[in-house]
Amino acid sequence: MSAATITRRLGVPCTALVLATLAAGCGDSRTPVDPAVAFALDDAAFGTEAGAAVSTTGSPVRAATVNQELAALRSTTARFHRIDEAEAAGYTVLVHHPVTGAACLEDPTDGGMGRHFLNLSLVDDEVSVTEPEVVIYEPQSNGRLRLVGFEYIIPFAILGPGETPPTLFGQDFLHNNTFDLWMLHVYAWKNNPSGMFATWNPKITCEHDHAVNG
Repeated sequence: MSAATITRRLGVPCTALVLATLAAGCGDSRTPVDPAVAFALDDAAFGTEAGAAVSTTGSPVRAATVNQELAALRSTTARFHRIDEAEAAGYTVLVHHPVTGAACLEDPTDGGMGRHFLNLSLVDDEVSVTEPEVVIYEPQSNGRLRLVGFEYIIPFAILGPGETPPTLFGQDFLHNNTFDLWMLHVYAWKNNPSGMFATWNPKITCEHDHAVNG
């Protein structure tokens, strides 16, 4: 069975657990991003590089599979350039940093991530290419939110940190000890000089987060 067609085995999402673990709060940032405008903002991010094939050191068959999976992800999530579409799909929980309380996550050295919106109904013991648990937006100076990527997660409470890492897109998930979970980032909608699957993106900044309403 391919990762894109995995059937989720847990009937009831661990809502209370995830809310406590992620210290999440409900966001209400409803200013939509017009895809036509978003694609015009940064040709390097939204042009050929965002849709480029992924080069891997694995087999050509594996590389082709990853590229097919990324194409499926982009096709499924293109509508999420409008955040109201993401909210309608269930991405309604704005995740805050459990220590600083920040809604937009960034690292002073490695770059930013952005605002994370979690779909609680997708949190269980499996991950699926076309159903990321989290959508990520970068705040813009005009107060809008620009779709940049996704995060796939499995909490340690479901799959312990000592277990075999989950994999997706041919990548092993990493530990996130701040939120007690396995994670994999995919910057499918903004070029990442550190790599599409790197945790941080030096092209993403939270400097305009104050302009976002909510």
